[in-house]
Amino acid sequence: MHLGEMVEKIKYAANNCKQNNFTQEVFIMKKIKFVIAIIGCFVVLNSLTISASAANIYVQTWRLIDAGGHLDWSDEGTKYLSQWKSAVNMWNDYKPGVIREDTGSTINDVEISDVYEKNNTNATTYWYTGLVAGSIKFNTYNMEQRTSSEKIAIAAHECGHALGLAHSTSNDIMYELTPLVTKLSENDKASYDYSYTRAAMGLSLTNMNEARALSVYKGLPIYYCDSSYCIDVESINEMVEVRHNLSVRRQKLRKQIEYNENRIEDAKNNIKNITRNNPAYAKDAMEILEKYLPKL
Repeated sequence: MHLGEMVEKIKYAANNCKQNNFTQEVFIMKKIKFVIAIIGCFVVLNSLTISASAANIYVQTWRLIDAGGHLDWSDEGTKYLSQWKSAVNMWNDYKPGVIREDTGSTINDVEISDVYEKNNTNATTYWYTGLVAGSIKFNTYNMEQRTSSEKIAIAAHECGHALGLAHSTSNDIMYELTPLVTKLSENDKASYDYSYTRAAMGLSLTNMNEARALSVYKGLPIYYCDSSYCIDVESINEMVEVRHNLSVRRQKLRKQIEYNENRIEDAKNNIKNITRNNPAYAKDAMEILEKYLPKL
């Protein structure tokens, strides 16, 4: 039974009890107030749950997805082919069939190869113009120092750029430094969804003014980035600044989490107090909890 139906039935019973004694009316009104109090607690818990699970969208002004909605790649000489294929599977597990190995019947969209450069870059993704394919180059100078899981995460990160994703947070594959995670986050998935939708809409570098006019997609905020490649820290000062910004954001997030946890605890305590003071309705409260908050 829906909450609305429950309240209506209670009101109906109340109207039919006008000729009965005052005790019956008080009993019914208590039950109405009980249900309303429970609903209020649910509103708090549900709003906090939704806030915690929300994602942000981070996209570039370019992508290597072709007009057919695919990203076809070819091996042009990389020693990290197995890690690259694992990264491809990571993205294809979420959105099957988009990333494919190039064949004689397809036009190559991105070439995978290696370089050796003494700098701080693990890998680089380049956009293309005209008929020249884009490219992803793994820098062996740094890649050889990475663990197997880090190599896969770096490959997945570069693949994300080819799909149109920009840098995001330290909890994502698209983190601007060496990724700290080994699977797609909600930010990664939301960004991929929007980038792929944008490709289907034909929004590209030539009409980014139109794209930038879209600041929200399915209720999620969109952030645009013009960077051409990633995972590059040019100086110690830049790294210190990045860490400082992350520390500030982490402190704000921690405070928000603590605030949410306190509100959730307050709501739970309110429900306990209501059921303790109204034991006759404890069963109703548990039924409502199980129906509307199965994961609480």
